[in-house]
Amino acid sequence: MSIKRISVGNSQVVRLLVACVSFLTLLVAPLSAQAAEGDSSRPCAVDPRTGTQLNIPQAAWDMLSYLQSHNFTPPPGIKGGAIYRNADGKLPALPPPYEYREYDIYPAGPNGRGPERIVTDAALETINYDWYSPDHYQTFMPFIKGRCATTSS
Repeated sequence: MSIKRISVGNSQVVRLLVACVSFLTLLVAPLSAQAAEGDSSRPCAVDPRTGTQLNIPQAAWDMLSYLQSHNFTPPPGIKGGAIYRNADGKLPALPPPYEYREYDIYPAGPNGRGPERIVTDAALETINYDWYSPDHYQTFMPFIKGRCATTSS
């Protein structure tokens, strides 16, 4: 097997870099404008009882989206899918035979798995119970999309 060596001139490399930067600018500019305007399609969670915005990190939204689009199978390197028993009753009870499942948000590091979790009903999508816990099941925030607060500079 022989490998062909391809010669590329400096001007070709510069043109390629300029094209890549231009393309990325086209992708990012509309997203920045939407975020600045408080666009409702940007993920944020709103407490349905008080209307206040909840601080759920983007990584948690991304993981929930991944799980929903992959039949609640976690990505490689992420632990998840075990039954969460809700023994303390902090979450609404699910009708039998449905159960909550728990998922990590980040891969385990040198100090373990970390405290953040997603707890979801997984199979009971009509009720759509999805929760974020920042502190290993001590508190829960519902993943309920709402209008994000507008930030002014």
